[in-house]
Parts: sequence; structure tokens; C-alpha cells
Amino acid sequence: MPHRRDARSCQSFPQFVFVGERPSMRARQMRVTWQDGRLAAKPLHTALRACGIPPVAQLYLNLFRTHGPLTVKQTALRRLRRMERAGLTIVALGRRVAQALDAAGIPHLWLVHPAARGYIRNTARYGAHVRATLSATLEIPARQERPPAETTEGLREADVSPAGTHPVSRDPSTGG
Repeated sequence: MPHRRDARSCQSFPQFVFVGERPSMRARQMRVTWQDGRLAAKPLHTALRACGIPPVAQLYLNLFRTHGPLTVKQTALRRLRRMERAGLTIVALGRRVAQALDAAGIPHLWLVHPAARGYIRNTARYGAHVRATLSATLEIPARQERPPAETTEGLREADVSPAGTHPVSRDPSTGG
């Protein structure tokens, strides 16, 4: 896995562990992973590069078993606990992963899944969401990135309720 060597050489950036659900059928057919930056990983990699974070320097992990019902892999939970103790920032990709990490008591940030549909699907909006969520860890100000062609109504809605930009509590005793 080439991302391990690159991660060690990139000391100026915080280390993130992005936790996905499991590979899609299409990803399995194409034999692509989060590290490849294809399919669902493409919007995430694009957003990370826009934030100045090299995607190859980050770690990626799927939480659920590849086949069958959504069952959490215990090995993945143990690995995430070790990574958290080592000081890595864990980022849940999607609500299902965030709920599973909350249930396991693993502190994490929450991002909308990069394959989400609807309003967040726009590359600039997703990039702004990623930047806003990771900005506290990056110690850089969260910029207001707005696509030039948006309507005034859409801008007002985005300013009033920045969906999903709040990190999940790092204190499991507060209930998430």
C-alpha cells in the first residue's frame, strides 16, 4: 500500500483516518479502493487537495464486512482505537459509520459521505463542507466558498444551516 510511506514523509499535515462503510459492488468489480481516488473516493480526494491535504498521505479503512448485512468488523474497531490512541484524527464518512463509531465509543469527526446525492453533490459545496469540518484540526480558518452561479435564496439557506459541519463530540460520556 503506497499511502503508508507517503504518510510518514508528510509531517507538516495532521494525519487523518477516513472510515467508510464497505466497497460498493462497482468498486469491487473495478478493484478500486479509497486510496485510488476513483468512484466515491474522487470527491473526497478532490476536496482534500483543495484544502491542501495530500490524499495519499491519509489512511483509509472500511468499517463493515464486505458481504452480507452491515456488520461491524471488530478488527477495524481495534485498529481504530489504536490509531486514536496514537493521535490520529478519525473521520467518519456518512451517518452509518458515525453511528457505529458512536456506539463503539470512538471519538471522530463526521463528514457527509462523498457519494451522497442532492445539494451536497456539487464539488464546491462538498469541498466547503470538508474544509469546514476539518478546519479545526487543520488550524486554518474555514473559508466561505460559494459557487459564483448560486441564487441568493440558496446562499441564505447555506449561511443559516451549514449541514453536517459540526464535529461529533470527542467525549463519549455526553452521548455523541
